[in-house]
Amino acid sequence: GRAKPEVLAELVEAAVNGKHALQKVGTGKNFSLILCDLKMPLMKGSDFILELRKLGCHASIIIMTGYPDKDWITTAAQNKISAVFLKPFKMQDIFKKISELVPLHGNENQNNCTLKNVA
Repeated sequence: GRAKPEVLAELVEAAVNGKHALQKVGTGKNFSLILCDLKMPLMKGSDFILELRKLGCHASIIIMTGYPDKDWITTAAQNKISAVFLKPFKMQDIFKKISELVPLHGNENQNNCTLKNVA
């Protein structure tokens, strides 16, 4: 069956900016999917993604942006971005993509990200 929204909410971590997100990824928790805006405080989304990949994080990444430009197209192509959603988008489209990328049964996704001691 489908997971209840409350169950899914327990599996979600939020970050206030790119640097905070890198710290969260560095706690050793297992992340299967990362949703990322390109315009974030302290660290651009493209820089965040490059840093994640440099650290060996293979989690699926969904980019959401209202400001597409040539740089993000290159970043997306080079860093195996799973999906790009241009704002405004429909939440059901994001949910559909998430359900395709992250199975709710066990740990079937091989593209996980578990890093420790990331500064």
